[in-house]
Amino acid sequence: MKVCHVFGARNGGVWMIEQLRDLRDRYGHDVYAVVAKDPADSPSPTIDGLRRNRIPYFEADFVFSFTQPRELIRAVKAMRDLFQREKFDVVQSSVFWSMVVARPAAWLADVPVRLAMIAGPLHLQARASRIVEQISHWMETALIPSAQISFDLCRELGVPSSRLPLIYYGADTGRFDPQTVPAGIRAEYGWSEDTPLVALVAWFYHRLPSNPWIPPELCNRGPKGQEDFVKAAAIVRAEFPQVKFLLVGDAFDAWGSTGYMNHVRWLVNYLELQQTVIFTGFRSDVHAVLRDVNVAVQAPLNE
Repeated sequence: MKVCHVFGARNGGVWMIEQLRDLRDRYGHDVYAVVAKDPADSPSPTIDGLRRNRIPYFEADFVFSFTQPRELIRAVKAMRDLFQREKFDVVQSSVFWSMVVARPAAWLADVPVRLAMIAGPLHLQARASRIVEQISHWMETALIPSAQISFDLCRELGVPSSRLPLIYYGADTGRFDPQTVPAGIRAEYGWSEDTPLVALVAWFYHRLPSNPWIPPELCNRGPKGQEDFVKAAAIVRAEFPQVKFLLVGDAFDAWGSTGYMNHVRWLVNYLELQQTVIFTGFRSDVHAVLRDVNVAVQAPLNE
């Protein structure tokens, strides 16, 4: 089969690359990806990963606004043409903004199997995107919720269970072998070998705006919880001053994400945690970093 995964971004998506690679290497399918186009051709870890794994990819325009439907129509037409030209047997999208373009495009192109991976419940909980899902899910062969809460929310929208295979996020466990040599973070920063390390691994996304596309409880907050992590570090340091906290990750894009990361840096300075909270930036050796730390934290506000 000829399989295409639509991922409307240029950062992240490691799981997409792993899944496409395994579909090809284990099962012999032809695999392709569609990622976001960038006129400036800025560095893209996603594209680098696709190239390393020899996965062909296309770049598409995902910049549009529902208040300017011409842009969306143009993006849908272009993707429909791509799907018709390439004659994919399966098209799967992930993340809401990818789905908004890929869903009608795959339906118009009459792709035999059309799938939408629901990475998290956020768009099912926000008023505007919930409506979009409710009026368009019929275009998909199936929706693939990756959590029970997403499954339940889809059922509330009237999606039958027969079109809702619940499949949790997977990872290449071979990359997380306990025998992996640690990254040597303590030596890298000049800390003693008995220094306790706490790490949060996540991209810095932009602060979520206050509008109908965002659940009210998430408005004006960073979705991965870095601010909460920093505030917790201040509390812990008061009793355990030797602990170091690592924020592992970079800004997801050059727009609002960089601004949010700078805000978290300001918060660290404001709380006088410069020697306690460390920004490591992007790390390609996350599996080795995790071998170094004592506590790994995940603090997303919605997942």
